[in-house]
Amino acid sequence: MQNELFQGEFVQLYTKEILTIEPESMTLSITLLADDLCVEPQPVLDMAAQLIGLDNIGGGIQVRDEWVSKNGHDFLRYTIPVNFIPGGKFPVALHNVDDRLYVVAPFEEHPLNAVEEDYVVNFNKYYVRVQD
Repeated sequence: MQNELFQGEFVQLYTKEILTIEPESMTLSITLLADDLCVEPQPVLDMAAQLIGLDNIGGGIQVRDEWVSKNGHDFLRYTIPVNFIPGGKFPVALHNVDDRLYVVAPFEEHPLNAVEEDYVVNFNKYYVRVQD
């Protein structure tokens, strides 16, 4: 998934996310890039992201729940560890349609406090399935 993270007068910053899902684990890798094609690295910020661990978030799946979103779509909500915060956890919620995993996020609640009815599928933000 590619997102525009920041755009200023002289600087544009984009993220490229790679989500790897296995039966018992999930890893999210975030790379910071300087162009909208997500090819040109942003070296200083990318190094900072690697230092804090944005390039390897996750590990063993702690919780896996099957929920229904506020807009009526089934989705899976996973809780994975945040490697750079001791004891930290990170919720990842996804709605699967064919080869796309759509991001599901709470509309008005913080993700760690949100309940099933707070989540809405965002059909504009998704991961595309790629198999090695």
